[in-house]
Amino acid sequence: MSKNPLVSRDALKGLHIALSVSNSSDLSQLGLTEAHCEQAVAEIARAVFLAGGSITYGGWPRAEGFTQVLLDEVLKYSDNRQALTICAPLSEHATMSDADVDAMDRRLGTSAELVLLGLDGQPMTVLEREKARQEGELPAELSAQDRAAALSAMRTHVTAETDARVLVGGKLLGFQGAMPGIVEEALCSVAADQPLYVSAGFGGAAAAVVRALGHDDLAWAPDGFPAGSDDDEVAEALAALTEQARHDAGDDGLSEHDRRQLSATHRPGTIATLVVQGLARWSSARHPGGS
Repeated sequence: MSKNPLVSRDALKGLHIALSVSNSSDLSQLGLTEAHCEQAVAEIARAVFLAGGSITYGGWPRAEGFTQVLLDEVLKYSDNRQALTICAPLSEHATMSDADVDAMDRRLGTSAELVLLGLDGQPMTVLEREKARQEGELPAELSAQDRAAALSAMRTHVTAETDARVLVGGKLLGFQGAMPGIVEEALCSVAADQPLYVSAGFGGAAAAVVRALGHDDLAWAPDGFPAGSDDDEVAEALAALTEQARHDAGDDGLSEHDRRQLSATHRPGTIATLVVQGLARWSSARHPGGS
């Protein structure tokens, strides 16, 4: 999909979209691969960029995986504007050398921005990070508890800096912290009254979130899907999400049919179209008569 004719070119102008994605343990059971998930991310990013929106992603811009997919798309479709923000939690950059961090910052160019976060989620520049390391204020190694805290702080920061969130895949097994990251990010967005667009077609945490929110009962899915959703800590987090959504569920520009379709499909073009159409309708309703 090189163009998105279903919304105007500026339909998402000024909107900052958080993208939460990682591979799930359910891909092989669904007959899918990591490449299918990466293609969906590429389509979502392309549609958002072409409609004038921006994307914020929590992670590290490596030369492979989802960050590289996003970098490829922003270079092609952002019209040279800064449309991608990579928020790196301390758990990602603490062990890296100053030279490597500086080189990565330079590599992003003008279309993407690298935001380094401290343990409390507060942003720091590359130069501020170098100074903190020189003065012994930047830990070279984090405990498991601090890693979890850094990730939670990053999720809180991203929520505060964005208008909406898209969920794809995600781990329910082997997660760090008190709950799976994508479930925590869903909780953050619901509590902030942000529209939440959840694709369950790749399984994982996003599928568990869809069921917790009542968007889809996953009757189409295989038995035991998504893997790990019966874990006690996961079940507790999902129950908290269900309770939060009862109080704070807001509009997302989608019909009930749209949400079910978004929940069940793994077709990248369909996912991207539903997300962008929902965002455009939500934005238009929020700012009627706006540009």
